[in-house]
This record gives sequence, C-alpha cells and structure tokens, in this order.
Amino acid sequence: MEISLYDGTSDSSLKLFSIKSGQLFVDGKKKEKLELTVAPITLTGVVYDGKKVVQEGAVSIVSLDKDGNELQGYWG
Repeated sequence: MEISLYDGTSDSSLKLFSIKSGQLFVDGKKKEKLELTVAPITLTGVVYDGKKVVQEGAVSIVSLDKDGNELQGYWG
C-alpha cells in the first residue's frame, strides 16, 4: 500500500489482506481487524469553502486493487 500526501511525500508498506467468505485474512492469517501503522504527520493551514472557513472534515485514504481500480476509505 502506498500512502501519498498532497505535499508530494509518500509512505509505502506491504500488508497483503483479503476478505473471503466474510473472514479477514492479513498476510494469509485470519484476523479480527486490519491494523495499519502510518508514520505521524502534521497538517497545518486553513481550508475554505468559498469565503467560509471549513470547521470539520475528513482525511481520505485511497488505495488501488490489483487491477488498478480505486478503493477508498475515510478517516476522520
């Protein structure tokens, strides 16, 4: 998985996972949850919607499947 940030930096880690018959497998082992460790980042600045300051938002994490299709999840 490669994590790209809008400042041009990225972080790559390899964690293979799949869901088969409703069961999660991480690196071939059955797991209850998928845990990803990402290096800490600090975001600064102000986001505007037109002239109004956005008070709340979410961080989007996007990855591609083996066929290059975009998969997307959100972290708030």
